[in-house]
Amino acid sequence: MRVLAIDGGGIRGMLPGVVLAELERLTGRPTHQLFDLIAGASAGGLVAAALCVPGEQDGARWTATEVTGLFEREGARIFQRSLRRSLRTRFGFSRPRYSDRVLNEVLTDYCGQVRMRESTTGLMICAYDVERRIPVRFTSWAAKESDAHDRALWQVARATIAAPTYFAPMRLTPPGKHAPGSLIDGGIVAHNPALLGAIEGATMRPQEPVTIVSLGTGELNKRLRWEDASTWGSVRWARPIIDMFFDASSAIVQEQLTRMLGERNHRFQIPLTGCTEAMDDASPRNLAALRRNAELLIEQRHDELVQLAEELLPERNPPVDGDRRAGDRRRIQ
Repeated sequence: MRVLAIDGGGIRGMLPGVVLAELERLTGRPTHQLFDLIAGASAGGLVAAALCVPGEQDGARWTATEVTGLFEREGARIFQRSLRRSLRTRFGFSRPRYSDRVLNEVLTDYCGQVRMRESTTGLMICAYDVERRIPVRFTSWAAKESDAHDRALWQVARATIAAPTYFAPMRLTPPGKHAPGSLIDGGIVAHNPALLGAIEGATMRPQEPVTIVSLGTGELNKRLRWEDASTWGSVRWARPIIDMFFDASSAIVQEQLTRMLGERNHRFQIPLTGCTEAMDDASPRNLAALRRNAELLIEQRHDELVQLAEELLPERNPPVDGDRRAGDRRRIQ
């Protein structure tokens, strides 16, 4: 059982896209043919959704390279900062910092009107319903079983990236519910969805060992001194505490998965250098720095990526129901 998990991280969501593009190059296969389940939250949910949009002849509509381009081409438009809106929202203090108009356009461009049930492989995306105060999981298998669990893919992607203070909540009915909820960022539920993916994978195919490929969006390495933190109040703690919450929860997930799966847990993460900490910095300089970090990660883990590409090929992992089209195996370089 091959599971891909993609972290949240705003504009840093392009890092997993670069790594997946390398896996696609090594295998000659689209991402959805390499994994039986793709789990994503926040920006990782957006990447997961786009990679599962069906194309022609059982293929993918978008390559990982094209999905990475979503951040590079559209990031500046999605996170557009106009003086007028900044003043009207009081720089994000009184209302969401960004309009979702461009974001909705980009999501519909990439996902069209595809439904969750049409996903090219198993798909799980997280969000949080602030009205019911419950975590929400959208899954392709539940969508196939019942219309009550099926939603438009772009709407699910919009829900999982509705980061508080950045975008307004998504008005959408959670799976199995009869009334709309107000859904916000999936990182609230699982910034690193690898553990959820592992549990779902083991549940779906209990007779198979689970292999996890978990892609991070870069580690923030700014350290806080006691002399500074000991004097902070609520305003100064507001941003750092969110980053620490995500970092700590992700670290615990990886610790548990390593104990559970051992060498079948593949975590790809890198300390960020030359990048800003802001999740919405889509400046050319920051995007270039993010790409350099992703390429450095690929260089550092090249041998492992080559071995992993070999193991992920469908021919090495025939499905239980035998319905996956394998095609001709390509040589891994």
